[in-house]
Amino acid sequence: MFCFAPTVYLFEDQYQIMVKTKEECILWVKVGDRCYYDHSGGIMRSDVRVHRVSVPQALLDEAKGYTVCYKKMIERTAYFPKMEDIVEVPFTFRPCMGSGAKFYHVADVHAKTDPAKAAAKFVDRIDCLILNGDVPEDCSTEQGGIDILDFTGEVGKGEIPTLFIRGNHDTRGAFAEHLEEYIPHREGRTYFTARMGDTWMLCLDCGEDKPDDHAAYNGINCFHQFRLDQTAWLREVIAKEDYKAEGIRHRWIIAHHPFSSVLEEPFNIELDIYGEWCDLVKKIEPEVMICGHMHRTGHFLPGGRHDTLGQPCPICIGGRPDYKGKDTFEAATFERVGEDLIFKIINHLGNWKNTAIVGKSEETIIQE
Repeated sequence: MFCFAPTVYLFEDQYQIMVKTKEECILWVKVGDRCYYDHSGGIMRSDVRVHRVSVPQALLDEAKGYTVCYKKMIERTAYFPKMEDIVEVPFTFRPCMGSGAKFYHVADVHAKTDPAKAAAKFVDRIDCLILNGDVPEDCSTEQGGIDILDFTGEVGKGEIPTLFIRGNHDTRGAFAEHLEEYIPHREGRTYFTARMGDTWMLCLDCGEDKPDDHAAYNGINCFHQFRLDQTAWLREVIAKEDYKAEGIRHRWIIAHHPFSSVLEEPFNIELDIYGEWCDLVKKIEPEVMICGHMHRTGHFLPGGRHDTLGQPCPICIGGRPDYKGKDTFEAATFERVGEDLIFKIINHLGNWKNTAIVGKSEETIIQE
């Protein structure tokens, strides 16, 4: 009945559990003795193939397991709709508590998911999946969303949390406006904060990488206003100082674009906005900014050759796609060892390289 294992997206203080089904059904999730429903204003949804159920993060972290329940729809009538019996499918859940956890980071798969899945098999333990944009080559069709849930389902197996941050290729094509049906959001807002144990995370969405009036978009984008709205939200986040809450020892920024680096035209956009973002996030005193987009892997230091707007902290680029005309991929892992954050690169053949201690090792760049 399920196309893939569920995806457990972490978004703010909740998990959004996503299940893609092969047939029409109503669906809900049990955590302990409580039920949470996929519904629209109290009406359980069946005329969908992707179900979303939100549960409190603290509850699922404590329960360490959930059950997906569904009834296959036979005929949905106004009175006495016909359905099959309840089916219950239990899943174990491993909350990621931050300290000592291992994060598997993927960016810029560009529809070639098999090498990125292969690299994951060489990681001895994955406690959290960070899917940092550009999983599909574009979203011309629903396949873009399907690729995301296929990847998260196979790597996460419904057992670990996933952080999803949208990339610029995720915004392209006729299905892009419907991609929110497959990814975490709140009323269309795809940027958010989250917490895992002692680690607080700010996840930002830069949208497209060229101006809204670029000919490639022909007037269909309004990302300038999207970034202005995000800036206002970011100011509120900084003012609330939730990142100073009791027990938080580490703060991360996650974004597909390394927005502190100015590239050549037509990619040198929003310098005032991105400059303000750099100034604002410096107040958080982040340990690291984790990015993709550059199609390389590297450890970039403040004041280095890619710092043009006032880089707020070390940047780790952790996604290198097919670079020799073959199905190759390099992903990254992040792991806390003592007080150090260790950044490693793993490829589809299981070869490890370029270990860096974030903020302490020298700047390294692969593939200019």
